[in-house]
Amino acid sequence: MNLTITFFLSFFSFCLFSQGFEWNEDIEIQLRSNTEEVDISKSRSFLPSSSSLEKYIPFVHHQGETAMCVAYSLANCRTIIYAKNKRLYKEDDIIRNSFSPFFLYYHSKLSSDYKCNQGIYPTQAISFLIENGIAKLFNVEYPDYWPFTDKQLCTYYPPSLNTDLSSAYKYKIDKARVFNPGVSDRDKILGLKNAISSGKPVFFGMDPFPNSLWKSWGKDFWKPDQYSTSNISSMGHAMTIIAYDDFKYGGSFQILNSYGDEWGNGGKIWIRYDDLIQYSSIFVILERKYEESIFGSSPMFEETETDAGILGSESLPEFINTDLDPPLADYSEN
Repeated sequence: MNLTITFFLSFFSFCLFSQGFEWNEDIEIQLRSNTEEVDISKSRSFLPSSSSLEKYIPFVHHQGETAMCVAYSLANCRTIIYAKNKRLYKEDDIIRNSFSPFFLYYHSKLSSDYKCNQGIYPTQAISFLIENGIAKLFNVEYPDYWPFTDKQLCTYYPPSLNTDLSSAYKYKIDKARVFNPGVSDRDKILGLKNAISSGKPVFFGMDPFPNSLWKSWGKDFWKPDQYSTSNISSMGHAMTIIAYDDFKYGGSFQILNSYGDEWGNGGKIWIRYDDLIQYSSIFVILERKYEESIFGSSPMFEETETDAGILGSESLPEFINTDLDPPLADYSEN
């Protein structure tokens, strides 16, 4: 009986706090006002039957019992774009040039979010990415914090805050595009396929996040069932579209999640075109054409009382407790 109760509580905790996509009508209006529309007329009439950005993923993130899915998805998108633009193909090269989910979450979360379990609005995170950029994983988390160790950051930021803010400016995105509300499902599918084949990963969110999809451990394909709209969490979930294949399960998109490599098939899963459209709340296509410093010099950031490490002279950093194995625990520069 005790094992059953423990399992249920663990399941509830992980399901609730391993999401974090906040979505409502006001957020949608705000997001649309801060992004551009996808021009369906520019989608190619002829597209390859399949296309994938999977080779630009260095490893599968695990957000643990946090509500950081929006930041993880956007960091994954930015890593894919950078690796493709820089023509990085070796796993180690992509890992060293991947981007920090925590950096984006830290600068977008609510001031009252002391446990990193309240989620963030995609509007704030995407706007921050456009205006200020994102720091690299090796500038923020390496080598002392998750995903390299079991110390998951939340309210504490390492002493590199100002340096990270300055370097992040070089890695802004050019544009974020969303579909006009009147766009048909068929045109959305065409637009998403066009984005992937053009090297642009897609951030998307589901609200609610179907329980049957959450429970897709060890599965290669998700098919909705009669309980697909039920969810014990009030939060939705954000993930990343990385591929499509017209012949896979009758035509499907491949999704990258941030639940570790035991979820889905190695952290990824296929969802049929129509099902993904039906169960998703928003799609955001991210773009960055060049990786050089074309935005000019980065602005100077002044120290503030909320800067990294300023917890009081007598305080020690606090981290999120977890029993999970860090995804890059065995990583070594050598």
